[in-house]
Amino acid sequence: MDPLSIATGVASLVLSTTKVVKQCNDFRSKYKIASITLPAIATECHTICIALSQIEALFDRDPNGTSARLNSKAHLRLVFENALTGCAIVVSIIDDELEKLMKSAQDDVSGQPSRMARVKYVWNEDTMKELLQQARGQQTAIQTLLAALQS
Repeated sequence: MDPLSIATGVASLVLSTTKVVKQCNDFRSKYKIASITLPAIATECHTICIALSQIEALFDRDPNGTSARLNSKAHLRLVFENALTGCAIVVSIIDDELEKLMKSAQDDVSGQPSRMARVKYVWNEDTMKELLQQARGQQTAIQTLLAALQS
């Protein structure tokens, strides 16, 4: 993957993580049944988004210098590619889970989440906690790579 592809991938991930943050916040505020897991996922994804935006800014500010640093450290470019791929996968899975939650949590006549929606949410809590851990790992990897790219 060349530096231009990496920059494009970063821009795409910024949009994806922003969407996930919004979905987490919307679900939490609308249904008031989400545990601390969804705000934590939103925070991790928002942190990923900030780090990715900083990477994007590096490429925008000094495309030749950033590309040269990335190309001069072949191992860094490979790790960068893997981290972006891993991050994209985790964010995509979180997005899919949130879509399922939104679909399952259709309001009943009283405007409250249906009993089935609450049951499905509880059932997904372990999955969401695992995804939180995955997002946290991706956030750490992206932050480390940002620091390496800046040095």
